[in-house]
Amino acid sequence: MSLLWLPATLVVALASLTACLSTPRARPRLPARAGWLVGSGLLALAVALLAGGMGLAEAAAYAVSGLMVGVPAVSALLGWRHRQGQRDAG
Repeated sequence: MSLLWLPATLVVALASLTACLSTPRARPRLPARAGWLVGSGLLALAVALLAGGMGLAEAAAYAVSGLMVGVPAVSALLGWRHRQGQRDAG
């Protein structure tokens, strides 16, 4: 088995972060068009990395599943960080 799953995991994590930062309520915020284009490009890169060791459909399924896990996790961490900042400020 190829070790390309590790960089693919990091790329999916970055895609999750850009997806979360592209929403209207995000602080700091990426412009929606740029954020979603970068996130989609990163997801395509993750699929290409994973497709080296497995089929394309399986690689896409793994990458999208990772994104489905990553977006809520990143969103929760960003929300927690925001609430901590509000509590410290006042």
